[in-house]
Amino acid sequence: MKLAYEKAIKHMAKITNGQSNSISRPVYKGVRHYGNTLSATDGHRLLYIEIEDGNYKDEIINVKNNEVIEGVYPNIERLFLGDEDIKIILDTEVIKGIKNALTCIKSANYKQVKLMDVNGWWTIKPHEDIKMMHEERLDISYAIGKRVDGEPKERVFNLNYLKQAIDFIKDRKSNAQLIMTDNSLAPVQFSDVGYHNDKDDCKFKYIICPIRIYK
Repeated sequence: MKLAYEKAIKHMAKITNGQSNSISRPVYKGVRHYGNTLSATDGHRLLYIEIEDGNYKDEIINVKNNEVIEGVYPNIERLFLGDEDIKIILDTEVIKGIKNALTCIKSANYKQVKLMDVNGWWTIKPHEDIKMMHEERLDISYAIGKRVDGEPKERVFNLNYLKQAIDFIKDRKSNAQLIMTDNSLAPVQFSDVGYHNDKDDCKFKYIICPIRIYK
């Protein structure tokens, strides 16, 4: 599964090469290889991938120079969502729509987006950051799924983090799902839908932490 590995590393490099990585945690600069899994995190987001027939030595590798990074990788399994409160299935057309909406919001120089309830639908909208003044408010929204359960609590995300997650999901050319709890400050999880077609090449979990907003 060389192609699946190369695709995974391409997207994981966007995480490990980020400016938010702390010098005090050098393992954040590397991708952990373990068994048939790859993991990359910067403390704010996590991409975990299972590659079919993968068999990797337990190492943390800097994918920019292929050097091994010494250190203890964080316990990422505790972050995975299992007994979800809220689940939204995202088909490939919705995924394309999310990407287009985020691209428009980014082009208007917004740095943050919010996921909120609008008339019973979970909807992505620009978030007005009080630290950054916008000459005019961007009137754009994109509904990703009907709210059938859970509390309609607003969540705010780093736009680039969410866009890079959607870029990865779109690159898979397959349906995905978004899982959340009722805690608006808890991480959300994108993942495969649990069943696969001939276009799928891996199972994954992509976790993003919301931004705490002080009002």
